[in-house]
Amino acid sequence: MARCHTVNPRLALHMSKKISDVAIERVPSLRNRISSFQSKLAIAHYAHGTITDYCHALYKAVVYIGKLPDDFSQDDVDGYLQSMLSRKPMPAEAQFKHF
Repeated sequence: MARCHTVNPRLALHMSKKISDVAIERVPSLRNRISSFQSKLAIAHYAHGTITDYCHALYKAVVYIGKLPDDFSQDDVDGYLQSMLSRKPMPAEAQFKHF
């Protein structure tokens, strides 16, 4: 399946919605997983902004790949990262550190 290297059509349909809402619509079981993820990061004393940034990065990947992060294959992650590199303008390199 070829990936779109500009605006993801699935995301374009939901531009007025928050990325978290779009991701949870696409993969409903993500809601509980994100809640658990946020709790674990808070217990580990991560800053609120860091937790928000990490969740945002996960939401974007879930919207693109269409599965829970636990189910991502290496090919899924590679395809997602390649799509980010192909975007104009290029995203900040810091976004790649989460994968």
